[in-house]
Amino acid sequence: MQLDNLPNGAKEQFHKLKLPDSIDGLYEGDRLIMQKFISNSRRTRLEGKLDLYYLPLNSALINHSCGPNVEVSLYLNPLIPNDEFKTEARVIRDIYKGDEITKCYLGFHVILDLGFNRQKRMKKIKETLGFDCKCCICSGKFEAQEDLVKELRDLTKSLDP
Repeated sequence: MQLDNLPNGAKEQFHKLKLPDSIDGLYEGDRLIMQKFISNSRRTRLEGKLDLYYLPLNSALINHSCGPNVEVSLYLNPLIPNDEFKTEARVIRDIYKGDEITKCYLGFHVILDLGFNRQKRMKKIKETLGFDCKCCICSGKFEAQEDLVKELRDLTKSLDP
């Protein structure tokens, strides 16, 4: 019902969303719609109480990379009562003309745990997201990336909670 209420452009974006290879073709009709939502949605916890699942259609179309150049996050302005949830993509490293805009589909904690180990990271992507990662990091084009993630992990561990 919610899909039917979307503007035509948003419906088109929803239908462009992909399913993991492991479940593609298993569902049809309403079950297919629900599986597309589940496979592409994000989850966040609000104020430690409420789990919120949401599907940011524009950012759901951004491809994955283990060395992303944007971070997509949920934004709610606390100064505006009943403000709508918004997602925003923020640049986290330089983007040059011709670069593809990419985000990392893995959570931050997964990257810190597995990010410096290419085989473990690729296995986790296959198990949880259903595809073989062929990004520039996993394909080995940027050898120093693994060391950068190790350094980030060590810096994060040294922060005062």
